[in-house]
Amino acid sequence: MRLAVSEFNEQKQLIKWWRDLKTIKKIPAHYHLICTDTAAKRTKGQQSVYKAMGSEAGTPDLFLAVPKKFSSGLWIELKKPGREKEKDGGLTKEQSQRLQDMRELNYEAVTCYSAIDAQIIISSYLGMKLT
Repeated sequence: MRLAVSEFNEQKQLIKWWRDLKTIKKIPAHYHLICTDTAAKRTKGQQSVYKAMGSEAGTPDLFLAVPKKFSSGLWIELKKPGREKEKDGGLTKEQSQRLQDMRELNYEAVTCYSAIDAQIIISSYLGMKLT
């Protein structure tokens, strides 16, 4: 069953795919796809707490903590399908800048517009066939 199209549901679908791969041992257990949790809706009080803890605007949604010869890891900004048609691909100025900063620091940094797009990027990054 396909969930309603939203960034939240796309990310849930992607994480389920990732966990399924780990369960069937298609990827090593020490490979981690980490949610940065920077886009969650919060009260002003919660926002100040998260900012004090180091949360920064524009941080991509996910980080694949797997260094490769060509990259220190993979940052993914996930948008819901259709946002690619918007001005600047639906990215804020801070998101665009953060992705560029990460590229300059030898990370892969991409914007994906669906869970499937992200699965393709991750599979390619890891040098594996999409399952």
